[in-house]
Amino acid sequence: CTQTSQLTEKLAKDCKNLAFVSVEAEEAEDLSEKFGVDSVPAFVFIRGGEKVGGVVGANVPEISSQVQALNASSTHPAA
Repeated sequence: CTQTSQLTEKLAKDCKNLAFVSVEAEEAEDLSEKFGVDSVPAFVFIRGGEKVGGVVGANVPEISSQVQALNASSTHPAA
């Protein structure tokens, strides 16, 4: 979806403490199962290997809110 692609590009530029990764759920069934992705688009937020949040669907305000909160609580720039 163009809307979510543009959003994640903007958030990646603005949130230097986070790393952004795009995964095709259908091609990564092990990850989809591990993190409970049953439908797409899905946004999964992971810290220390554990799921700490997520959004199903293209809910731009909710995605932005969760990403901003994670960025604010992160103290180290993403590698």
